[in-house]
Amino acid sequence: MSNVSTTNEIDANVLLGKQLYDWYGDSAEWRNFLGDPMPNWEDLPEKIRTHWCCVAEKVVSSSSVLYCIIGQIKRDRDFMRTMGDTVRGRNLSLAITKLEEALLWLEAYKIRI
Repeated sequence: MSNVSTTNEIDANVLLGKQLYDWYGDSAEWRNFLGDPMPNWEDLPEKIRTHWCCVAEKVVSSSSVLYCIIGQIKRDRDFMRTMGDTVRGRNLSLAITKLEEALLWLEAYKIRI
């Protein structure tokens, strides 16, 4: 993401930041690290909400990089499959198998492209 954010990017970061905060609250039974009740999103200080929005931006950015990697893995797999029609060999089959395993692992964690 560029240094200049559009209104839609800002809105998306706020929505995701709030969702991440809510998920954190759910997993922590809405208690902070001191054991005190966590405030609602709207009651958080602006600085804390901004930090959650920055985390959201990093999650989206990291996801974009990961999706590019997954796309490359799929393209490599598909290329190897076409090569497999002309060049039969154990090493090529093993490479295809490893790529398939990587894609299955990513899909198991709901990482899709």
